[in-house]
Amino acid sequence: MMQAGKGQTECPSCALPVEGRPAECPYCEYEFPGRSGKYRVVMWVALGVATLWILDLVLSALR
Repeated sequence: MMQAGKGQTECPSCALPVEGRPAECPYCEYEFPGRSGKYRVVMWVALGVATLWILDLVLSALR
């Protein structure tokens, strides 16, 4: 079993060291927990929709 060095993360599935903080292990394809790119897109879309909704409420109250 290899140990992860500085700047590496140990995969909990295969116990091999991988560089940095990847979203997925390049050896066994284990998905590390955390925010993926899809999560960020969904978050920004939801934030945009909420902003437009609040803006619509404010503007309709001013009429």
